[in-house]
Amino acid sequence: MFRNYLKAAWRSVVKQKSNTAINIAGLSLGIAACLAIFLVVKNEMTYDAWHTKSDRTYRITLNELDFNPSVSTVVLPALMKDFPEIEKGTMVIYLANVTLGVNEHPYAEKLMLAVDSNFTEVFDYEWLRGDKRTALKDPGTIVLTASMARKYFGDADPIGKAIVMDGHEGIKITGVVADPPANTHMPFRFLLSMASLSKEFRNDQFFSIRGARSYFVTPAGYDIARMQSRMKGFITEHWGQTLPPAPTCLYNRYALFISINVICSIISVRLFRALLTWRSVA
Repeated sequence: MFRNYLKAAWRSVVKQKSNTAINIAGLSLGIAACLAIFLVVKNEMTYDAWHTKSDRTYRITLNELDFNPSVSTVVLPALMKDFPEIEKGTMVIYLANVTLGVNEHPYAEKLMLAVDSNFTEVFDYEWLRGDKRTALKDPGTIVLTASMARKYFGDADPIGKAIVMDGHEGIKITGVVADPPANTHMPFRFLLSMASLSKEFRNDQFFSIRGARSYFVTPAGYDIARMQSRMKGFITEHWGQTLPPAPTCLYNRYALFISINVICSIISVRLFRALLTWRSVA
């Protein structure tokens, strides 16, 4: 009986070749579209998922004229002082267009982050060489990704060797980490200790051209809305005298937002953009 069904189906295909081709093409496109959507959503939903504390890691965002992911370097220390329940905090400064060289062979590089010594306690990366507890503690130290270590030193062990950065010699390599996956909101090739930066990157003003992306980790089950509700008073207490008086300055304009988990916020923005792209194509 099953053989009869196959024969009938084959005869229908032979007799209606054009309709069959259209149906097969439509089915193929539908399956391909479903697979593509699945892969895109999976990629977005696994952003930074390897960080063990990703579900309770938050980024401080300044809302002035727009949402700025960088804030003054004085904000995070003040926040951790006023909210002692915060477990860990770290700051990240993006450095663009640096020149690195070994043996008089300079390369123009991007994706360098200046990070403090707490960076490795907030974010989890696979360390191939070096001690993550001390690698970024001292001035003049740098950590390379595995691909950059191969680029500059081949198969040799780079630990303890020096690299020239923007003409400054003596930058010591103290660690090598595995290249971060592509689906991360914070790609990098180099990690420079923040202690290596000049004092111009650190200030005591609420508003600063040079800021840092500031992250902190809360205890499990912590109600972040309680912290968010105290942000107005937090700003007033620490920097109220430096802000323009009302009505020029309204606190709903100069506000710190910490109510959205950083991983979730990145996913939401990227998925929204993906949906806009899909709608424009459709």
